[in-house]
Amino acid sequence: MGKGISRVGGKLSKEVKVTSIVLQMSVLCQLLLLVYLNYIAKDVDSIIRLFAHECIIDKKITNKNHIQRLQNDLNTLGEWAVEN
Repeated sequence: MGKGISRVGGKLSKEVKVTSIVLQMSVLCQLLLLVYLNYIAKDVDSIIRLFAHECIIDKKITNKNHIQRLQNDLNTLGEWAVEN
């Protein structure tokens, strides 16, 4: 296939022979993205809607407890984004 290098934390790896690749926006790439994004809703109480690369969080607010639960979900999503 060719040769490639990786950059992690600003440092480059040694050049290595690449025997297989996942093309950007290939079917496999999209499937892997969906599997990865499905973990976003793991610890969230609100409704999460995923479409392509977008995420919508939905919660009906009828009392102050719902506001706090939504904020907790937003905090959880923020932590997920930093970790992933």
